Amino acid sequence: SASTLIQNVRVFDGNNILAARHVLIDQGKIVDANFKGSLNPQMRVIDATGKTLLPGLIDAHVHAFQDQDLPLLFGVTTQIDMFTNVPAMQEIQKRMAQGKNTQAADLSAAGTLATAPKGHGTQYGMEIETLTSAEQAQPWVDRRLVEGSQFIKIVMENGDKDFRVHALDLKIVKALIQAAHSRKKLAVVHIGNFEDARAALAAGADGLVHIQMQNGATLK
Repeated sequence: SASTLIQNVRVFDGNNILAARHVLIDQGKIVDANFKGSLNPQMRVIDATGKTLLPGLIDAHVHAFQDQDLPLLFGVTTQIDMFTNVPAMQEIQKRMAQGKNTQAADLSAAGTLATAPKGHGTQYGMEIETLTSAEQAQPWVDRRLVEGSQFIKIVMENGDKDFRVHALDLKIVKALIQAAHSRKKLAVVHIGNFEDARAALAAGADGLVHIQMQNGATLK
């Protein structure tokens, strides 16, 4: 009785574009991707002639501090957040757990990033718990997980000649990666140059969250 039928819509299933068809949705889920049954008078019917239906998009790097409703307007249903306001992150996580996050994209977030005093991330005016020693790594990571962080974002960034910032040293970066892994969480690293990229990966980082330019060429 609460079904929605999208009629005459092309479907991109993630691999192939399928010819125009009817797609039946019920209780927020696709229940028939090629519906050929009869119309129910209570159905909500949408004519999508000339349009394409596709899976929700995933934005793999955002900083979602505000306007959480906007991503849905552009088809983004999941955001991977690399540094955000913790209370905002917790509010979305609460709605997701209750099945009520219908007006915003779902969020997988690092929460607060790991950075040095006066490091990248501290310039935005938010209070950030910075690190100065490897011994701080495990308790720092544990506090982030209690807050709701789903992975750990680490900064190795000295800036450039126009904007210099302090960076975590490699010993602290290694300790943070190990601390995240000890809790079975991923650790990704924001890098500023090719040397830091290689060092982060050698230290066990699960990924790099930026591709930087080196001598005019994109790192690959």
